[in-house]
Amino acid sequence: MGRLRDAVRESLDDPRFVAVGEIGIDLFEPRDVPRQERFFREQLRIARDFGLPVIVHVRRSADLLLKHLRRIEVPGGIIHAFNGSTQQADQFLARGFKLGLGFADLQWFAADTPARRGPTRADAGARDRCAVHRSRVAAHAGRRGAH
Repeated sequence: MGRLRDAVRESLDDPRFVAVGEIGIDLFEPRDVPRQERFFREQLRIARDFGLPVIVHVRRSADLLLKHLRRIEVPGGIIHAFNGSTQQADQFLARGFKLGLGFADLQWFAADTPARRGPTRADAGARDRCAVHRSRVAAHAGRRGAH
């Protein structure tokens, strides 16, 4: 992880470098979960230390990811491929994250979520797809720590 930390430090002046990701824990086919957790924690620490948001892939792991995000706070980011419950969504949103939803997940989530709490905006696309608006993490680039 020292090499990753060095690479992040060397990239901070690049305006295209706006977040740490894609990181996460995949429990679809659970393999070496303790190792995945160890890497995820260290990647979160790197993001926290440099003031960077994270792009987090969620695959049947929302509760486990939230456990680590409660312990290692980062300046938000995007929860990619979110398909958890509204309670899990509320917890991610409370931590400053935006939710990335696929079309099927967006339909389910919209039906289960009151409009006043809607975490995303959807732009109508072709009849068979929906593009979910994701906040630009570039806005966070100016908040980076000087490390």
